[in-house]
Amino acid sequence: MPAAPAPPLQPPDPSPGETRTLLSRTAGGAGWTIGWRAVTRALGFVSTLVLARILVPADFGLVALAISFSRAIDVLADLGVEDALVRATNAERAAYDTAFTINAIRGCVTATVIALSAVPFAAFFEDPRLAYVVLALALAVLLDALENVGVADFRRDFAFRREFQLAIFPRLAQVAVAVTIALIWASHWALVAGILTAALLRTTATYLMHPFRPRLSLAAWHDLIGFSVWTWLVSMARMVRERGVVMLIGGMLNPAQLGIFTLGSEIATLPESELIGPLGRVCFASFAAVRRAGTSVSDTYLRITAATFVVALPAAIGISAVAAPLVMLAFGAKWLEAIPIVEILAAAGILAVTGRISAALFNAFAILRPLFWNVIVISALQFGLLVPLVWTWGLPGAAIATAAVMLLEQAVLTILAFHRFAMRPADLLRGIWRCLAATGVMAGFLALAGLGWTAAPPGFGASLRHLAVTGVLGAGAYTAVLGCLWLACGRPAGPEADGLALAGRVASGLWHRLAGRTILPRAGPPER
Repeated sequence: MPAAPAPPLQPPDPSPGETRTLLSRTAGGAGWTIGWRAVTRALGFVSTLVLARILVPADFGLVALAISFSRAIDVLADLGVEDALVRATNAERAAYDTAFTINAIRGCVTATVIALSAVPFAAFFEDPRLAYVVLALALAVLLDALENVGVADFRRDFAFRREFQLAIFPRLAQVAVAVTIALIWASHWALVAGILTAALLRTTATYLMHPFRPRLSLAAWHDLIGFSVWTWLVSMARMVRERGVVMLIGGMLNPAQLGIFTLGSEIATLPESELIGPLGRVCFASFAAVRRAGTSVSDTYLRITAATFVVALPAAIGISAVAAPLVMLAFGAKWLEAIPIVEILAAAGILAVTGRISAALFNAFAILRPLFWNVIVISALQFGLLVPLVWTWGLPGAAIATAAVMLLEQAVLTILAFHRFAMRPADLLRGIWRCLAATGVMAGFLALAGLGWTAAPPGFGASLRHLAVTGVLGAGAYTAVLGCLWLACGRPAGPEADGLALAGRVASGLWHRLAGRTILPRAGPPER
């Protein structure tokens, strides 16, 4: 697979102080981004619990069908111009105006296509209600496209707290409106009204939270279009791959087994979706900042990757080990076929950290051609493996094929990143070998103790006890081994030291905030 040649001259390394500052800002941004994911999950879970008691399944299915249709068309036209603004070295007014204009044109065209397709789409599914729902979602797409692109500065400036505020209030309003309308009318329009409310409030908030006022202009289209077109090609290739895998597995097996595979995949990739994915968004901003400063990115990449490994690697192996009680506890006995899916795919996530962060690095430096061809080649390999393995072993075969391709894709991205940016694998290994050893000890301990990779315990109570005991003992073993190795090595600089320093700063900040709120003002003379 061809890779872009390394530059003849490497930029200067940043000073240790600059690297520490960037790591601190990255950690803070990751905290807000991961926090947003957690809050979104919690709000979605609560709203689903409430709405499921008021609405009927047909209401959810109707809206889900319309959302899938509108989002599929919207994604086809998404050029990612905001990312281009984040990575631009000198983002001038013309670039922001052009980005807004491109988004506005895209939104108008996409909304028109969705609206014109509403009636045929509803006729195909023989449900006239779909037409009105699709028309409403076309309006939501248009509102999203008219957002103030000035909020891209939040990522450029690591103001992820502002991004959190920008996203959380429309989400809260969405839940409140949906639940209120459902209580009054018990109609699928409660879900639609919630979506429209969130879109309207978010677009409005972008103008309230940032002073930039866009104008219609395409003056800087040439500077944005190259990056945007490759971003679009990469996203399209990934979408085709994801949809193709679903269609292939569903076609060779049946909808029930496809549901089991989808559920197992979602559980297995929790560390990637809830930790590494949000971190990748912040890493994009970090690497873009390094690029704008003209300094070497290698130290920042290695430090972020090593620090993430310390958390993500044991989480991936841990989920694989407790797949049986986890599936039994969360979904019940009818989903037991998902256990081998979780065991295989979770273990295959061991390189997800380097793969995701390497992809963010290529994106930040606008080196997108290798990403595109990597997706194309990996997709062809995945389809080629899925057919014989699913035919031979069914669901486990699908998991094996997917796991093999995941590992290969992550390894290729890592190798390309190390080659392109002149980094040495030994430098990364020096930072993560203690994490690798501690994870290996944890996995061996759980396997030999009969706690990991076991059959599903009978019943809810047994599964809960098994999961709690295995989680506590596994985490304890990992932490103890990692700490002992770090102390034995003389407490070197690395992810352990970075983690302790970050924890100290967080604790200090919380203490000062609490102290500032609880300290009483100095007593003065009594009032007369």
